[in-house]
Amino acid sequence: MGLEKERESTLRKVKDLQISLDAEKEEHASFVQLSETRLVGMESQIHYLQEEGLCRKKEYEEEIDKAVNAQIEIFILQKCVQDLEEKNFSLLHEHQKLLESSKMSKKNICKLENENFELQEETNSLSDQIRTLRVGLYQVLKTLEIDADHGCEGKLEQDHGLLNDILRKLKLMHNSLSETLDENQQLVIENSVLATLLCQLKLEAENVATDKNTLQEEFKIQLEQLLVLQSESRKLMEINEELRMKVVEGDHKEEVLKTEMENLRGLLLELQGARHSLEEQNCKVLNEKKSLMKKLLDLVEDKRILEEENGTIFAETVSQSTLSHILKDIISEKSVEIIKLSENVEKLCFANNELEEKIRAVEGKLEDVQTENSHLKESLEKSENELMLSRCITDQLNCEIENGKNLLSQKGNELLVAEQLLSTMQNERAQLHRKLEDLNCKYDEIKMIREGQEKHIQKLSEDNDCQIKETGRIHEANLKFESELQKLCKELEETKGREECLSHELEKAENEVKQWEAQAAKFFCELQISSVFEALLEEKTCVLSEACENLEDGSKSKDTEIDHLKERVSTLAGENGGLKAQLAAAIPAVISLRDYIRSLENHTVFHKADSKEVKGAGLGSDLHAESCQQTSEDQNVALPDGFSDLQDLQMRLKAVEKAVIEKERLSMQEKLDAHSKLEAAMRQIEELKCGNTLRQGSGRRSKHVSRKHEQDELGNGYSNNLKLQKPPSEISEEGNEVMTKDIMLDQVSESSSYGMSRRGTMEADDQMLELWESTDRSSIIDLKVGKAHKVAASPTNYREIKAVRQHKSRNPSIESLVEKELGVDKLEISKRFSESQKEVSKRKILERLDSDAQKLANLQITVEDLKRKVEISEKSMKGKGIEYNTVKEQLEEAEEDIVKLFDVNRKLMTNAEDGSSSFNGKSALDADESGSVRRRRISEQARRGSEKIGRLQLEVQKIQFMLLKLDDEKESRGRTRIAERKTRVLLRDYLYGGGTRTSLKKKKARFCACVQPPTKGD
Repeated sequence: MGLEKERESTLRKVKDLQISLDAEKEEHASFVQLSETRLVGMESQIHYLQEEGLCRKKEYEEEIDKAVNAQIEIFILQKCVQDLEEKNFSLLHEHQKLLESSKMSKKNICKLENENFELQEETNSLSDQIRTLRVGLYQVLKTLEIDADHGCEGKLEQDHGLLNDILRKLKLMHNSLSETLDENQQLVIENSVLATLLCQLKLEAENVATDKNTLQEEFKIQLEQLLVLQSESRKLMEINEELRMKVVEGDHKEEVLKTEMENLRGLLLELQGARHSLEEQNCKVLNEKKSLMKKLLDLVEDKRILEEENGTIFAETVSQSTLSHILKDIISEKSVEIIKLSENVEKLCFANNELEEKIRAVEGKLEDVQTENSHLKESLEKSENELMLSRCITDQLNCEIENGKNLLSQKGNELLVAEQLLSTMQNERAQLHRKLEDLNCKYDEIKMIREGQEKHIQKLSEDNDCQIKETGRIHEANLKFESELQKLCKELEETKGREECLSHELEKAENEVKQWEAQAAKFFCELQISSVFEALLEEKTCVLSEACENLEDGSKSKDTEIDHLKERVSTLAGENGGLKAQLAAAIPAVISLRDYIRSLENHTVFHKADSKEVKGAGLGSDLHAESCQQTSEDQNVALPDGFSDLQDLQMRLKAVEKAVIEKERLSMQEKLDAHSKLEAAMRQIEELKCGNTLRQGSGRRSKHVSRKHEQDELGNGYSNNLKLQKPPSEISEEGNEVMTKDIMLDQVSESSSYGMSRRGTMEADDQMLELWESTDRSSIIDLKVGKAHKVAASPTNYREIKAVRQHKSRNPSIESLVEKELGVDKLEISKRFSESQKEVSKRKILERLDSDAQKLANLQITVEDLKRKVEISEKSMKGKGIEYNTVKEQLEEAEEDIVKLFDVNRKLMTNAEDGSSSFNGKSALDADESGSVRRRRISEQARRGSEKIGRLQLEVQKIQFMLLKLDDEKESRGRTRIAERKTRVLLRDYLYGGGTRTSLKKKKARFCACVQPPTKGD
């Protein structure tokens, strides 16, 4: 009975246990479903995180590639920017110096012009006094000659002492005139040199102004780009803040997940307690134990999967850590580069300070120059005192020479004009000397500055070499880091192998667990063994949970590192964009700089060709062809690399520098040649003046030339002149047989603006006029025939004619140069710079036409005089009617040609004067084009007319020569003396022929030209 009760009680207990087990099973099933749903959600989240990690890896690799490319571009752009900054600084300094020099030169020019005006007034007063002296001297000479003719010898003996004093003073004046002529020629040369220098300075100032404008425009563009970059950087900062907010939200989500994991852990602990109770009950129920074992196996498989996932995550974290180390190294390198850039900026500031000190030194030099100018002013005051002394002397002479003022007033006026020119040229010489000294000082300063800049460029090149060496070292360090990365990869592979071994060991342990479970199934009653197994399983679960926690902590730290890396990548991307924008801004600047250098090359090559055209046209064409090839090649070739482009620009700049140096050398050589030629011309003029002084004391010489000797020397020319009249086109060909020399009979023609040399650089409209003037100086002979024929020529004029003729026969090029240089007028030079180009060309044409009209008037007067002579000689001569008839016909034809040329000249004058008014109604471009064409046409017609006038002058001179020959033949009849034969017949023999001639022969009109008749050898 007791057993049955115990059995019933046990059955009741078993039923209760079954009820409780059923309830617990239901609870367990619900819990399993919840855990399964949660596991599915966690797995989906894990897959999502894995996909995000892969995407982040790809983005991270792309950003690394971009960062490397950005570093390379940054390095290139930094060098380009450094070079551009250096060039900009050098150009700015040069521009400032040129502006200061131009301002100083303008001030000096204004001062010198005022001083020149004052000196001109003083020279005018002096010239008035000198005029009276000159008139008195020539009157005294004339009175002496008249008294000698009339036999007033007693007066000569009485006034012998006064005449000696007058002669001494005249000799002194001649010496002073010779010195002033020498100084005049030097001043003319210096004036031309200064004109060319001023033109070059203007061109350089214009080039600098254009460069400054381009630099200012580039600076504005860069400022705009900087503003755009700043706006983009602000946008990037906003994006970074949004990303930070997202990261904070992710952190909150992770914390929520952590709390859920902790709740799950608590549930797991509770389940483990329930599991202990269930396992005690399972000792009784084997079926339930088997189901629990299957669940444990499933859990073990899940753990394996988790361990594998943790291994992959660990490998990813290792790779990300290595990438983070690489990025840290890159950032450190960039920081080092930034430090170097700051050092370079400090160096540039130091260089700017040095340049400012140099500018201060230049200002001190300018002060020294001002002191020198003050010394020069003191010397001018001393010269004024000397002039006052000379005035006192001239007053004394005026008192002595008041009796002879009315006989030679015309000669005194001419000498007055000449001395005014001399005084103005002396003043110009002083001014030009000062300008040359200033320019030489400025040139030395510019040289010093250029040398300093070259030294600075050398220093920068050395710094560049040092930076290249540092980049090589950094490259070697990168190679070392790559080798270390390879070693770390090998170590990772070894760790993976160890993990596989550990997994195999875990599998073995799991197999052992399975064996123990089989034994537990066999030995149901061995509860202690099962409890031991449960304890072991609990310990393993604790270890695994700890490992999971560690992995979670590692994943969190890795997530934070990934966020930091993303932020750094975003900052690098912003910097990369800014650098790309700077590169895009720097590329057009480099292209514009290349274009400027190309234009400089073209200009320098053009100037080199212009300077070498004097030596040979072939060299100039070759240089032009080479420059064209270079420009075409530069246009076709693109910029492959920044470094190669900058090196090419440096080579071009060196070539331009060499061309400029060669140009300066050629200009200096030309100056030396011109100075040597002028020195030779001055020596010959001194010889001429010495000859004049010697001939004044000796008087006139009388020569007796026989009839037969003159016929032998002049037979060929006479026979040719008595032939039929040739057309004007053949006159230039006959000039080879009868060589005529250009002797200025009237000094008024020297003061005319047309006879002066013009060296200004004009446009195509004025080139015809310059050619025209050069031909006029070498071929046209100015005749001033009229009442002047009746006045006897002085011995000094004859000697000057002879000396000029001899000098031309020896060196015609120097003589033409001297004639050109003696005609420069300061007023005309000042007008050339002040007036516009059209007005200058119009003024030249009108001056040309006025001079042609004056020549035609002179020719008309000479032809009328010759007609009168022919008529008188025809009446007196009986056997020479045929010869005088031919001469008369030639004179009539010349008179007709003169009338025609007068008409043409008058028409051209009206056209030239009405040319500007006819284009007032048209547009500016049409007026300019039509006006230039009209001026060219008028200048061409006027040039042809001047050539015809020259031919007429030659014909009139030939007719005069024939008449003189016929008169001499008539006068030399009955003479028996024969002179020595000469190869050159001088007209001086006709002017100062025989000493036995009467006073009427002396008063006869003389021909002032020298003719070389053709000889048998010619």
